[in-house]
Amino acid sequence: MKNEYKILWIDDDHANVRGDVRNIRSFLNDHGIDLIINQVEVTPDNCPTREASFSEAVSDIDLDMVFIDFNMPEQGDAIIGHIRKNLQHYHLPILFYTGDKEPEKVLTKIFSDSLLAESNFLSISDGIYFYDRDHIYEKAKLILTSLLEKDNKPQRGRGLLMDKVSEIDAKIIQALRKLCLDVPETKQKHVLALICKKLENRKDKSRKLFESIQNKSYSDAIESLLSDDLSIDTHFRSETLREMLRYIEGKTENGTILSNFYNPPKDQPLTKSLIALRNDYAHKTGEKINETHDKEKCKYIRTETKRHLFNVKQLLGEI
Repeated sequence: MKNEYKILWIDDDHANVRGDVRNIRSFLNDHGIDLIINQVEVTPDNCPTREASFSEAVSDIDLDMVFIDFNMPEQGDAIIGHIRKNLQHYHLPILFYTGDKEPEKVLTKIFSDSLLAESNFLSISDGIYFYDRDHIYEKAKLILTSLLEKDNKPQRGRGLLMDKVSEIDAKIIQALRKLCLDVPETKQKHVLALICKKLENRKDKSRKLFESIQNKSYSDAIESLLSDDLSIDTHFRSETLREMLRYIEGKTENGTILSNFYNPPKDQPLTKSLIALRNDYAHKTGEKINETHDKEKCKYIRTETKRHLFNVKQLLGEI
């Protein structure tokens, strides 16, 4: 499951499709998906096929859809031929649109003998659509809805949760190392007290670690904590970072957001935290997951993974 869709849009005047782009962005946002759009402008003096950046955009394996204005300058044929040769996706949806009100002309042109002779046309023959310019969004919405139906399957939700929660956890470890000494010395004992209390509650599992850090300095105790992956899990690390953020100036809001990573928001007690969802999807059968997996949960997973990843990146100064 993806939390962003990449679109390549080729036109000689993008102002004409500004409303369509806005509508597509809004539609995807309603599903918790960000739109990443690469707009390539074609002019009589500029054929993008000569530029390495265009070839890279066409061959991007993460590309989700391509829009092409068929009524462009004479370079239009060259662009189509270039896409045929460089496209990496057999089933990638490609939407040609025209202002002629006769989309069948596009069909005739694309399948003309002269273009077919240039390369292996079958490499992009699947997934080609034709429409008039006035109805781009309506057609795009139908195509994107079909993509979403595949993308929203439980196994893809499981994949996104495993990937993003692991990435957030790795960032939390970095943040713990970076910010631990930002806690005022007078407050460091409170962080240590929380760590020891939680370790003591895990007596059998964490007894050795608890005994080893009891008499260590604050910074050495934090390093021991981060070096023991077996005794300390994502939830524990998150709570420890949350406790640190209570005492670091300007980090209160980050701490509040982080607390929702392992505890559900107070105003949504029936909503599971991202960590709890990750555990559900990791340890339950696909059949069991499917009982509660729906579009709203997909949106929640996408939105929460983006929110928490942004939060920890902000703590690290990456944003």
